Amino acid sequence: MKIFKHRNTSGKDRCIICGKNRDVPTVLIAQDGTRLDNNEAAIQVCVDCLVLRYAPQGCMIYQMLPLQHTTMGIVSGGKT
Repeated sequence: MKIFKHRNTSGKDRCIICGKNRDVPTVLIAQDGTRLDNNEAAIQVCVDCLVLRYAPQGCMIYQMLPLQHTTMGIVSGGKT
Protein backbone atom coordinates (compact mmCIF):
# COMPACT_ATOMS: atom_id res chain seq x y z
CA MET A 1 0.00 0.00 0.00
CA LYS A 2 1.49 3.31 -1.04
CA ILE A 3 1.28 6.14 1.49
CA PHE A 4 1.16 9.65 0.05
CA LYS A 5 2.67 12.38 2.27
CA HIS A 6 -0.07 14.84 1.33
CA ARG A 7 -3.73 14.47 0.51
CA ASN A 8 -5.05 15.84 -2.79
CA THR A 9 -7.13 18.66 -1.30
CA SER A 10 -8.01 20.29 -4.63
CA GLY A 11 -11.35 18.48 -4.88
CA LYS A 12 -14.21 18.09 -2.46
CA ASP A 13 -13.33 14.49 -1.55
CA ARG A 14 -13.28 13.78 2.15
CA CYS A 15 -12.03 10.79 4.14
CA ILE A 16 -14.94 8.34 4.42
CA ILE A 17 -13.95 7.57 8.01
CA CYS A 18 -13.42 11.01 9.63
CA GLY A 19 -15.28 13.08 7.03
CA LYS A 20 -12.50 15.67 6.82
CA ASN A 21 -10.30 16.99 4.00
CA ARG A 22 -7.03 17.34 5.96
CA ASP A 23 -3.52 17.60 4.51
CA VAL A 24 -2.20 14.46 6.21
CA PRO A 25 -0.57 11.21 5.00
CA THR A 26 -3.16 9.43 2.87
CA VAL A 27 -3.71 6.11 1.09
CA LEU A 28 -5.90 5.34 -1.90
CA ILE A 29 -8.48 2.57 -1.44
CA ALA A 30 -9.85 1.05 -4.66
CA GLN A 31 -13.62 1.00 -5.10
CA ASP A 32 -15.19 -2.35 -5.96
CA GLY A 33 -16.80 -2.59 -9.37
CA THR A 34 -14.97 0.35 -10.94
CA ARG A 35 -12.08 -1.41 -12.70
CA LEU A 36 -11.80 -0.78 -16.43
CA ASP A 37 -8.65 -2.09 -18.14
CA ASN A 38 -5.80 -0.80 -15.92
CA ASN A 39 -7.80 2.01 -14.31
CA GLU A 40 -9.84 1.90 -11.13
CA ALA A 41 -11.64 4.54 -9.10
CA ALA A 42 -10.27 5.07 -5.60
CA ILE A 43 -11.03 7.09 -2.49
CA GLN A 44 -8.57 8.94 -0.26
CA VAL A 45 -8.40 7.78 3.37
CA CYS A 46 -6.28 9.35 6.13
CA VAL A 47 -3.61 6.91 7.31
CA ASP A 48 -4.34 7.71 10.95
CA CYS A 49 -8.04 6.82 10.42
CA LEU A 50 -7.20 3.27 9.32
CA VAL A 51 -7.40 0.58 11.96
CA LEU A 52 -7.21 -2.55 9.83
CA ARG A 53 -8.10 -6.00 11.13
CA TYR A 54 -7.44 -9.48 9.72
CA ALA A 55 -10.00 -12.29 9.79
CA PRO A 56 -8.14 -15.54 9.02
CA GLN A 57 -11.37 -17.59 8.75
CA GLY A 58 -12.51 -15.41 5.84
CA CYS A 59 -9.06 -14.46 4.53
CA MET A 60 -10.16 -10.84 4.78
CA ILE A 61 -8.54 -7.57 5.79
CA TYR A 62 -11.18 -5.06 6.88
CA GLN A 63 -11.88 -1.79 8.69
CA MET A 64 -14.44 -1.71 11.50
CA LEU A 65 -16.55 1.46 11.49
CA PRO A 66 -18.70 2.81 14.33
CA LEU A 67 -22.22 1.33 14.29
CA GLN A 68 -24.01 4.50 13.15
CA HIS A 69 -21.23 5.88 10.94
CA THR A 70 -22.70 7.97 8.12
CA THR A 71 -20.13 9.95 6.15
CA MET A 72 -20.59 10.87 2.49
CA GLY A 73 -23.71 8.70 2.23
CA ILE A 74 -21.90 5.53 3.29
CA VAL A 75 -23.67 3.69 6.08
CA SER A 76 -22.40 0.80 8.16
CA GLY A 77 -24.12 -1.31 10.76
CA GLY A 78 -27.39 -1.56 8.84
CA LYS A 79 -28.60 1.92 9.86
CA THR A 80 -29.74 4.54 7.33
